[in-house]
Amino acid sequence: MKTTFKCILLLTAFIICGIVGVNSQTINYQASSNQQTSYNIFSKNAKINNGFWTASIEKNEIGLLLTNQAGSRNPGFVITTSFPKNIFTPIAGGNGYEIIRESGTLSLMGTFSETEGSGKFTFTSNEQFIAFLERNRIDTNVEDIYLFKAFLGNLNKDFVNGIKERGYDSTLKELTKLTTHGATLNYIDELAAAGYKGLELNMISKFAIHDITIEYIQELSKAGYSKMDPNMLKKFAIHDIRIDYIKELNALGYGNLSPEMLKKFAVHQISPKYIKGLSSVGFDNLDSEMLKKFKVHNISATYIKSLQDLNLERLSAQTIKKAKVHNVSAAYVKNARSNGYVYTSLSDYIRLKIRGEG
Repeated sequence: MKTTFKCILLLTAFIICGIVGVNSQTINYQASSNQQTSYNIFSKNAKINNGFWTASIEKNEIGLLLTNQAGSRNPGFVITTSFPKNIFTPIAGGNGYEIIRESGTLSLMGTFSETEGSGKFTFTSNEQFIAFLERNRIDTNVEDIYLFKAFLGNLNKDFVNGIKERGYDSTLKELTKLTTHGATLNYIDELAAAGYKGLELNMISKFAIHDITIEYIQELSKAGYSKMDPNMLKKFAIHDIRIDYIKELNALGYGNLSPEMLKKFAVHQISPKYIKGLSSVGFDNLDSEMLKKFKVHNISATYIKSLQDLNLERLSAQTIKKAKVHNVSAAYVKNARSNGYVYTSLSDYIRLKIRGEG
């Protein structure tokens, strides 16, 4: 997850003004892929279990910012996250609200208006849940942040047991990554059915982080990219390789590219518009490797057209690439000609430029 995520702080007037109308029993909430949480830990000595909070609301969702030093330019930590309004319950006999989950309780004490709130918070781990983890050989002697992440991701006994039933020996860090990023047991099962059974938990978390859905995997398979290496599939998602992009490339003569080459096309932003531009100046049959080199060296249709207007011979793709590499422009050729260097071949001007003449 990107640590620069800007959380939209939301809090509803329903919670602020009349949460007494909400049933006070605990409402468990399964973390989903659209719940965004950011952890910025600036000091290893910072205590995550208490500090200050601010909140604001809109509709049915709460945004919270948690830190150990309100208003400080040098906080030990800043955590931003969001929750649905209906998991908050009023603290009995207190001025505040809390979220109670299997892994612990987050209590927010402070003041509220119709649109925002602020105050102090405390987080208390559930000792019974910690004991459950220990019985399942999951080490809880870790940094406090992982116990807090377990809470924020709503890690629970069913999930821990489900991971174990699927043949995994997990750590608390791995489990919190899964739940924080919305990798549910159902998602893991669907990945297995799609050909990714036994995928490492860390990779499953990365799949969830980059929003690799089962539908995306199925669409890629239909487009000719089935049973892809997990790391390559992750790179496809990182570089936003969509099915429409694959289809457009196919229509332009670049079908059946290897996964590696398709990834390079995306990395270097080789768009259908760029390919069509090259085609308009006579370069419509470039092999994929040369096309990639053209884009790497920023060889545009305008650059090619400027060379063509000089009536030079043998303007091959390889020669144009060399010309661009050595910064041989139409302006350079015109200046060289005015200085008496009149050639018909672009290669001659390339050699002239290499010699530092012209």
